This record gives sequence, C-alpha cells and structure tokens, in this order.
Amino acid sequence: FRGDTTKPFTIGFEDIDESIMYYFENVIRPYVIQNNVRTAVPIIYGSPERWKSTQKDGYYKDKNGAIMAPLIMFKRESIDKNRSLGNKLDANTPHLYTSWKKTYNPKNSYSNFEVLNNRIPVKQFVANVVPDYITLTYSFIIQTYYVEQLNKIIEAINYSSNSYWGDPERFKFKANIGGFAITTELNQDDERVVRSTFTLTMYGYVVPDVL
Repeated sequence: FRGDTTKPFTIGFEDIDESIMYYFENVIRPYVIQNNVRTAVPIIYGSPERWKSTQKDGYYKDKNGAIMAPLIMFKRESIDKNRSLGNKLDANTPHLYTSWKKTYNPKNSYSNFEVLNNRIPVKQFVANVVPDYITLTYSFIIQTYYVEQLNKIIEAINYSSNSYWGDPERFKFKANIGGFAITTELNQDDERVVRSTFTLTMYGYVVPDVL
C-alpha cells in the first residue's frame, strides 16, 4: 500500500554463516596465552583455495609461508532440507503464512486529541511466508602451537554447544557440535602444530528473495 516502508523479509545461507562469525567474535571470544600475552584467536571462512592449502599442508600458511597459529577456519559442507518441521503445499505458490502486528505506525500515533475523541487506532499487519527449514553442516579446523592452547579453545567452543548462535538483533540458530579430533604434527625443520577438527550442525531456515 502507499507509504509502506517495510522491507521484504528474506534470510539466506550467508546470514547463517554470519551468525557463526558473530558468535565466535562476540560470545565465545576464543583466546590463547602466548608469551604471557592474551591473544584473540581469529576466525576465517575457508575459501576453496584456503581449504585446499590447509588440507594439503596440514595447516594454513600466510603469503610468506609462515604458519598461521592460532587460527580457526570453517567452511560449509552440506545443506539438507528438514522435512520434519513443516512443508509448504507448493513452494512456488506457498499457502502458509505467519503475521505480526506493527506496534507503531504514522497512522497510529498517540495524542490527547485521539484519546478524547475515542478514535480507534489503525492496525497494520505484516504477512510472512513460512520458511524452508534446513540443516547445515560445517567443518572446522583449529590450529595452535601448544596442546594447552588448544584445550582452552575446545573447552570454550564445546561449552557453547546446543545453544542458539547469532546476533540477538538479527537471527539466531541452534548449533550442535560433534566430537573433537586432535592431531599433533612435528615435521623436521618445521614448527610444531597442534590441530583439531570438528563438525558443527546448524538448524536454520531460509526465506529467499524471489517470492
């Protein structure tokens, strides 16, 4: 209708990826103690080039060939549709909607004049299509120099399992973490690197912008 400023509601895979980044950087905030200095552990998304390099060498290196540690890297592995939560009758012409009422709008402003004249406030509702519920699987790699550093990171991550990850002002998704595999590598004429891999399952939902 004329004057409507409500943006179409959409949510995609990138929003779920960003919820993981937000939770690590603002809630878990992993860190290590290196030379009596507390250092935050950076988390990066594993692009195909980064992930291939990590799998080939066993650890991720920077442009100068130096091992990047400590570091957390993750990438999305698979996307499966969760049919147990709900299913639309027709994906191209959905018939299931949810709605919510706006608490304030220009046609519903409060004033003494409105109250004295018993004017009925105008109500506005926004309808949203029921989303597709999906299950996403992510692979993570943690690399540090010492087992003690790795233990602290794993403890912080494992403690956050089975909770809702994401920005409270945007979207949150339930996260489930599997077991942690730990490997210690010590190559000749090279630095020692302690690695851990684990799988993260995110239960999310998608509303594309094509509706």
